[in-house]
Amino acid sequence: MIETIKNLGMYSVKGALTKDEFLENICINARDIENKKILIINFDTNNDKIYFNIESMNAGGKDSAKEYFWVGNNKGNKKQFLTTGDPHYIFSPKKTFIAIRENVKDPFKKDISYILTNFFIKDENGGDYIIDVSKFDFLEEKVKKIKKFVRDVKQYLNELSIPQEKYEKIKELAKRLGYNKKVSEKEVKDAINYLLSLDLKKKLIEEYEKNIKKGKNLAVNEFLEMKNLKGDDIAFYTVKLNGDPLVKREEYKEFLFYMKIGALFDDKHKEYSKFLKNDRKCYLCGRTPTTSNFTNLSFKYYNIDKLGFSSGLDSKYSKNLSICKDCYQYIMLGEKLIDEYSSTKIGGVDVYVIPKFMEQQNFNSENLLETISRYSEKISSGDMDTLRQLEKEFQKYSKHLNINYMFYRKSKSEFKVLKLIKDVPPTRLMHIRRVEEDFSNMGKNYGNRRIFKMNLNMIWDSIPIPIKKDEKNKKRYLGVSRYLNIVDAVFSNGRVNYNFLINQFMKVIKIIKFENPNYNISKNQDIVNKVLELNSLLLFFIKLGVLKNEGGINMNEKNLDERKLEEDILPEEIKKYWDDIELYSDERKKALFLLGYLIGEIGKKQESKEIKNKPILNKINFQGMSKEKLIRLENEILEKLKQYDILRYNEGVYSVSHLLLERNIDKWALSNQENIFYVLSGFSFSNYIGRIKSKEKIENLFKEVGELIEDMENAGNDVSKYKEEFKKAKGMKDRDAKKILEEIKKKLEEVKEDEWRK
Repeated sequence: MIETIKNLGMYSVKGALTKDEFLENICINARDIENKKILIINFDTNNDKIYFNIESMNAGGKDSAKEYFWVGNNKGNKKQFLTTGDPHYIFSPKKTFIAIRENVKDPFKKDISYILTNFFIKDENGGDYIIDVSKFDFLEEKVKKIKKFVRDVKQYLNELSIPQEKYEKIKELAKRLGYNKKVSEKEVKDAINYLLSLDLKKKLIEEYEKNIKKGKNLAVNEFLEMKNLKGDDIAFYTVKLNGDPLVKREEYKEFLFYMKIGALFDDKHKEYSKFLKNDRKCYLCGRTPTTSNFTNLSFKYYNIDKLGFSSGLDSKYSKNLSICKDCYQYIMLGEKLIDEYSSTKIGGVDVYVIPKFMEQQNFNSENLLETISRYSEKISSGDMDTLRQLEKEFQKYSKHLNINYMFYRKSKSEFKVLKLIKDVPPTRLMHIRRVEEDFSNMGKNYGNRRIFKMNLNMIWDSIPIPIKKDEKNKKRYLGVSRYLNIVDAVFSNGRVNYNFLINQFMKVIKIIKFENPNYNISKNQDIVNKVLELNSLLLFFIKLGVLKNEGGINMNEKNLDERKLEEDILPEEIKKYWDDIELYSDERKKALFLLGYLIGEIGKKQESKEIKNKPILNKINFQGMSKEKLIRLENEILEKLKQYDILRYNEGVYSVSHLLLERNIDKWALSNQENIFYVLSGFSFSNYIGRIKSKEKIENLFKEVGELIEDMENAGNDVSKYKEEFKKAKGMKDRDAKKILEEIKKKLEEVKEDEWRK
């Protein structure tokens, strides 16, 4: 994998690998931030002022990220750069100006020292430097703005009541600048007089300094507010000296290159020298010297934070993977390209889609990855049209291509590879897509394609993953490995455990039934559709050839009993579904399905009698049912069919279910979870078919009533009130619409009959 990433980086370099070529290529791609701004902090030695200036990204057609060497912030407790995403690194310069001064030569060193001496002050308590906020040029403008606002409010006070937003602002401003009393509307005059009496400039300086010491950037925020901007509008911050960007100085570029690469290969470096080996060959190209410290690489190839990861527990990692200076740079370039161009999601997990070529050719990696980025989401699910298009695109790069999937979790301080699926051939992706298309075509016969819409996102919505929320209320999924193992099996033609799936599916059903919000499963789903989706997903795995059967149940068992009684007396829709879904060749599953179907029929009858919540469902124990409980359930179903006088309509289904149950109960091998799953499958199918039939009836009723209204109108009758009622019915639920339509139909037929009599 690391070789694939290195090759992508190598092919992105135009010509020889030089310092400038490397630095230019690790700069962040500005395409995603081109609508943002740059805040420039300009130290003006002529006026002894610090000016804040705003510049638009990529103004004048330039690439601002490359112009100012925006490479992102360093992770962890490392030295930072003069183009940064956090102005605090500039305002409190321990990790920037002071660190740079220690690593550069004159005249750049003198310029840095001058900035530190003249534009920073030393904190007497902590000994650290902070920027001298008294030299902020915008400070005078800020003071004038506050005073004008306070005077305006004072004038309001004399003339009429203060507008609420101005009153709130005065309260906030007074409290912020040291007014200790609680500001009520009656006491607002005292607060205004207090504010006008202040040395506002001095107060603001004290406040800004206090915020900087706390790591906050109030001064920047207030400057942006004056420009009608917010912090999110700023892509990055950079530094100028008398209008000239410090980051363009050759000495700074040397420093930047040293921080990214040079320090790792410096035998005098306190921290990194122990990882440097002059006699150990590069894992990728065989050259020396090499380092086994991967601190500046984004992807975590192995851990150097713990002794246990050190070969021989020597704490030097001397026998771990070692990389030479050039390969290190190529890997950094490859990682950067992958991060920018080939990131997508499969289910709820971030993934890099990384191409690997079986034969190497020279090409431009950036163009290749731009191509992949256009298709990455569709590649992840094996979109056949996309793959055909990609095949044509890839011919200019290589004849043989595989795809790697690197699933990962990333935060500001951590990158963790969750799963690496290597060398997936396009033929496998196309096979997945063909199976998906077969399911989509099957769905056309059932009036709802969703229950047959199979893809990797459907798998995500069928494997419960617990959710943990951090202090910012951001979701984090725990234990995604069970989902990723299934994805791995799908891509790699591996195996998925059948019993594991059934247990997971029952958890999904319970999450929806009991509205549990602590998982990735939406609790607001329709349970009927979901159970049928899960049936389709089982078949999806069978069609892909990845379902591993456990418990001695043959998924494709053919019963030798030739009576096939059900062929004659079962409803056609049940027999067709069993043929399509291919899960019900086992008589035990058929028996359970039919029991569930009858429960669905009883539930519909209870609903028609306006018995709430279908109490028949209480007979199903969602925790699991033994075969003894199934026998009791069958008897209770028979009683309910008789009670609601619907046995005559379902006698065939009941007879077959009873026969199959009786014939197999002594050799029952299905688990308690399977028993419930297949009962619920039958229940869901009953409801699903009922909905389709009901929808067809409503559609026919709409058509019939619409034609009746049109006929009456053509006959010269005033049907305006019926047309209005008809229009209302279109926006109602089926049951309510049906009542209105039947009433319209009855009245119009009465009118028609009266006219006929006349």
